[in-house]
Amino acid sequence: MKPIRLSACALAMAIGLTSCGLEFSGEAADPASAIATTVVDASFNDRDVLYSQLMLVHSRQAVTLANLALAADTDASDSVKLVATRIKIDHASEIERMTLLLRSWKRPLTFAPTPEPLQLQTGILTAKHVDYITSLRGAAFDSEYLESMISHHEGSIDMARREIIRGQNVSLLEMAKAVVTKRQSSIDAMNTLLS
Repeated sequence: MKPIRLSACALAMAIGLTSCGLEFSGEAADPASAIATTVVDASFNDRDVLYSQLMLVHSRQAVTLANLALAADTDASDSVKLVATRIKIDHASEIERMTLLLRSWKRPLTFAPTPEPLQLQTGILTAKHVDYITSLRGAAFDSEYLESMISHHEGSIDMARREIIRGQNVSLLEMAKAVVTKRQSSIDAMNTLLS
């Protein structure tokens, strides 16, 4: 297991948080980046629908894992809590956007059973893996959480890249591009913590 060496304040600067004493309020860190409440481009295709449905599952799991990291009984480090806070903010915003789009298209928020290879490409963790993370405490939790979230983020980058190639909805394509950038930045910060 590798020690976590980056200070909480240094990590805050690395992932774009402005305060070392940050408390999660449920609001986007940057009001200018808050999601729109209207759908600019109503056109969409099947890839847009699938991407939105899968990202709902993906983002909900990310929020669940972030809440786990922020819970007192896991004894996560301050650095990991800062990562979890940023993840919770970003994914809560994505959940709201995906829900808005799917409802505007009159499509279900859940998807039909998906072929296993596609599920494996999403980075979504198995229930067994989540249970394992839940059982850990302290430094062991920190390392497993970070490694798992790196894999989780890589899955969302893969999904976003497929959406960029095959999707149609302009708003969703812009979001997918932002996902690639944000997730890679978060992966870089988490790798720094693990090094």
